[in-house]
Amino acid sequence: MDPRTGLIPSVPKQEGSGPTHTPPQIPYRFVGVWSTVQRGKMFRITLMDDGRLRMHRNFIDAPGRRHYEAFWMVQSGHFVWRYPESAHERPEINRIVSETGTWFDLFERDGRVSRFDLLDRKASSRCAP
Repeated sequence: MDPRTGLIPSVPKQEGSGPTHTPPQIPYRFVGVWSTVQRGKMFRITLMDDGRLRMHRNFIDAPGRRHYEAFWMVQSGHFVWRYPESAHERPEINRIVSETGTWFDLFERDGRVSRFDLLDRKASSRCAP
């Protein structure tokens, strides 16, 4: 995390300039608690305004852990997820297919489209609108 900007570094594949290449952002519209169903399991994910995310224990298979933490950002119309405890260090990049104020859809690497539904909006004073 860059202490100056509060953002995790950009993803080289997503860097550039022009209308299709934007700097990494933590947009306010995504800050909050979301639910999604992935491969038949429900996840509750809190996207925080400092670029961290938290998956809550009662929705993931992680015995003995209260939650799982990782990082998120939006860059060039894509969600970028970084999992520090993952076996591979490459970020996961998912294109934002559509969104409203209460849900968004992401195109997954395996071709699925995942829906994220807003459960609770969180206040923020540090991220972009």
